[in-house]
Amino acid sequence: YPIAAGERGTGWLKLTAEGRAGHGSKVNRENAVSALAAAVARIGEHEWPIRLTPTVRAAITEIAALHGITADLDDPGFDVAQLLGKLGPAASLVENTVRNSS
Repeated sequence: YPIAAGERGTGWLKLTAEGRAGHGSKVNRENAVSALAAAVARIGEHEWPIRLTPTVRAAITEIAALHGITADLDDPGFDVAQLLGKLGPAASLVENTVRNSS
């Protein structure tokens, strides 16, 4: 990594579901395991909000400059997703630093 200012943390989550017990050979529309699986899928598909800390802002500005791109993060029209599209393979260095991932 080009910049190391800290490490990502881990967020633990406990999911609990209630349902009707059953057997795999019978249809059970109140299956707690299916409800948990759906909840995990929703978490995995969630697009977490963008958060630009001072360190991340500096990194984005410099990585963009290395690629000949001016990134004015203070411009109200600045779009991180648009910038990522211009960075090519370097986008993978930036994308997971601007938002949480699941």
